[in-house]
Formats: sequence, structure tokens, C-alpha cells
Amino acid sequence: MALIQWWMLPVVAVVLGVVVWLLLRHRRRRGAAVPVAHTERLTALPGYAAALRRYRVTLAAAIALVLGLVVALGVAAARPTSTSALDPQKKNRDIILCMDVSGSMLSFNAEVVDVFERLARGFNGERIGMVIFNSSAVQVFPLTDDYEFVAEQLATAGKAFDFSSSDIEFFAGTFTGTGSSLIGDGLATCVNSFDQKGQPRTRSIVLSTDNRLAGRPLYTTAEAADLATKDGIRVYGLNPAQFGLGSGRDRASAQMQQAVESTDGDYYAIDDADAVEQIIARVQSREATALTSAPQATAGDRPNGVLVAALLGVVLLLPLAWRLRR
Repeated sequence: MALIQWWMLPVVAVVLGVVVWLLLRHRRRRGAAVPVAHTERLTALPGYAAALRRYRVTLAAAIALVLGLVVALGVAAARPTSTSALDPQKKNRDIILCMDVSGSMLSFNAEVVDVFERLARGFNGERIGMVIFNSSAVQVFPLTDDYEFVAEQLATAGKAFDFSSSDIEFFAGTFTGTGSSLIGDGLATCVNSFDQKGQPRTRSIVLSTDNRLAGRPLYTTAEAADLATKDGIRVYGLNPAQFGLGSGRDRASAQMQQAVESTDGDYYAIDDADAVEQIIARVQSREATALTSAPQATAGDRPNGVLVAALLGVVLLLPLAWRLRR
């Protein structure tokens, strides 16, 4: 244990010494005692001797408690501290939710953002961003570790996706192009939404789309995946509707799977939105790397012991003071 304001102890010692010196000087200056004859008869009584012993013991205990109280308060004023070494770790994961908001995807997206809203409460250092796209892409919020803000934004998105609100403004800007579900353009926008590209951060994209492309995007899904690969970004594709629409749907899903896996990511063809939580948990565990910085020494005040001792001294001193006044 160290003392931040160690100079307080010498100050307390000097003040205490001055007070004791003044008390002793005042005692010597008191008037001379008045002689009384035959007091030895009184002092020889057993009861008097016992009372005198109790008084001296009580007085000595009171003086000791006062001195202990002064010392304890002096130590507390000197701010006792303890120093510990920490190896700070900060998660260096960036995740962007890249969501197709065409009509066929809304209910599925509601499940995805609900999972992320709950996961965000346990994050520590991870940054989350969100991009939505249809015929054009819009950034809902940039990468941030302000989890209260993230939770608010995801809650708003969840309400818009499950039609529990009439907030059509949430989708503003996603219909400015020609066509719908332009997957490549949406994925390319998500790739370009990462910042701090010179820093060693793990970057991943969770792409949810059912591959119902209508129109001619500027980027194909494969071209957008190449952009992600060049920037070291893994793409995790969620496709809730791989089957059921003929061989064309199967070919589109196969192309998406190939593009996603080319980034060293994973592809999930699912028709059960309840599986989203397990998928996101797998993404989280796989990408959960951390940066360890140099150990840091931290000091914190630890006055608890001396303050408890001072409080105990006051509690014990009160009955002794009352006894001495009797």
C-alpha cells in the first residue's frame, strides 16, 4: 500500500505533538494543590484504590483511542492506495449488418436484428454498423461501439421490419435505383462502409438476402465479394429461401454461396428464422479476437480499512468518555 499525500502524516504528527505540549504546559500552570490532612485514610481504602485503578485504566484506554483515531484519520487523509497491473484487452471486431429490405426479406430481417439487439448488450469493444439496400443502398448507422445507440437503432429497424410501426421513412433512399434486391451493389456499399482500414481489426459482414435479383446492378455479387476479399473482410451469407422457385433460384443461391465462401466466410441456406441466433453466435465466436496492449499500472484509493478503524475508535470512545465524566 502506498500513500499519495504522504506528507499529511508528518503534519498530523507535528500538530499532535503541539497539542500534547500545550496540554502539559497548561497542567503545570494550574494553581498549587491544597494540602489536606489525613488523606491516607481515604486512599488506603480498598474501594478507593479499586476506583482509582479503574479510572486510570479508562483514562489510558481513552487516550489510546484518541491517538489511534487521530492516526487513522491522518492515514485516511494521506490517501492510501494500492497499485495493480492490468493487461487491457479490447475486442477488435467490426460487424456490418448488410440487409436486403425487399418485401420478401422483411420478416426474416426482423429476426436477425432482434438477435443482434440482444447480443449487443454483451459486447465490449466490438463495433456494429448497418446498411440496408434494395434498388439502392443506404447506411442506417456507421460502425460504433455506443451500444445504447445501437440498441435503439436496431429496435427501430425491428419495428419497421415486422410492420409494427408505419415508419416508412426507415426505408428512405433504398428505392432510388432501377430494379430491386441489387445484391452486388448492396454488398459493395457495405464493404466501403468500413473505416480504419490500416488498423489490425477483424472485419465481417452479415449479408441477408433471398437472391431475388431484379435489374442490372453496377456490381455483381462475385465482384462485390472480390472487393471484400481485397480488404480482408469475411462475408457471412444468410439465405432464407434457397429452394422452391426452380433451377434459377438454385443457380442464384449457388452463385451467392460461391461468392461468400470466396471471402473465407460461411453460407447458410435456411428456412427457419429461429436458427439465426445460432448462426450469429457462431460468427461471434469465430471472429472474437482481441488486441492486447502493454500492461498498465492502475492505482486506486483504498481507505476502507483506516476509516473502519476510525469509526470503531469513535464507537469505543463514547462510552469511555461518558464513564470518565461520572
